[in-house]
Amino acid sequence: MVDPYSAKGYSLAGTVKALDGIVPPEVLSPSQGNVDLQSSSELGDLIENITKAESASIVSETISSLLSQSIAQSANLGEILDQFDTSTDFARSETLSKQLYQVARVIKARKALEAERDVFYVELGGFDTHASLQETVASKMEIVNSALDEFVTEMKAQGIWNNVTIVSGSEFGRTLDNNGFGTDHGWGGNTFVLGGSLNGSHVLGQYPWDLAEEVNVGRGRLIPTTSWEALWHSVCQWFGVEDDDMGNVLPNKHNFGNRDLFTKHDVFISPDDE
Repeated sequence: MVDPYSAKGYSLAGTVKALDGIVPPEVLSPSQGNVDLQSSSELGDLIENITKAESASIVSETISSLLSQSIAQSANLGEILDQFDTSTDFARSETLSKQLYQVARVIKARKALEAERDVFYVELGGFDTHASLQETVASKMEIVNSALDEFVTEMKAQGIWNNVTIVSGSEFGRTLDNNGFGTDHGWGGNTFVLGGSLNGSHVLGQYPWDLAEEVNVGRGRLIPTTSWEALWHSVCQWFGVEDDDMGNVLPNKHNFGNRDLFTKHDVFISPDDE
């Protein structure tokens, strides 16, 4: 059996379903990074008052113990992150730039954190364009482009860009037709992936050349031709997930045949190709 990697999840957007797992993720503030909840902080006295009282209830004692452990681990993370900053100047005028700045700091501290595999979740809302479609998308994409440019520059400066993959995602697509002011909720859409070891400049998946009823359920709501499992299967392989564990990571994988799943060789550059 292969020894598992030291892995951690970090969310810069609060508690999110995407990072649900056996081990809860670290939740960092986009503005502050790690938030100090020790006794010297604003909430310290309240937390200490909650956790110091003993209870006859095993459940209460377990929760109190876990809370104390979490606060101590968070304080340790904060002490480590305080020692690291980026060489790239992040504007941090928008929330995505703030989030990616904190991600870059954690990545820079990877040796001190003894990290081998980390997953980060960042978020930018406001794409629900029922109105002002063109103006909203143009404005949001400027934010995305600027933040990604800063982040990629920093990853290259750290010499780790070839070990980073960024996957974009959305809750739902948009209709192809308009409602007079914008678009409404759809189903199928598209996404982008970027990274230093990516076999880029390719479009994967089946493009619906014919927008007939087979793929169009009305108003340009397209039935997806590619599953999320297809993309994540390739990313998980690149990440180091063994085939025997893939079903645990992608529980819906069995709904799709192997021919419908991308492999790491479809998406990433093989070391032999470099």
